[in-house]
Amino acid sequence: MAQKQIDTFKTLASKNPALFDDDPLIWWKRCKSTLPDLAILVRSYLAIQATSVASERLFSRAGYIVSKLRTSLKSDNVTMLTFLATNSEMM
Repeated sequence: MAQKQIDTFKTLASKNPALFDDDPLIWWKRCKSTLPDLAILVRSYLAIQATSVASERLFSRAGYIVSKLRTSLKSDNVTMLTFLATNSEMM
């Protein structure tokens, strides 16, 4: 079902790129009946967070990963470990 919506979105985008000149949130609100699953996903990515709790939580997790005993970790490894710790619920 999701693949069908992705294909529909690609078709819409290729036929009329001017559709996307509007505010993306307004566009997705108009198309949520046509692309309901994608609209839900996009809304979560385009939404502005009202608080800084998420970023504070991310810094806290990174602080647990980079401890006094693990200060020699490369930045790429810290990034991957932080990503995994933050998104482990989705895996």
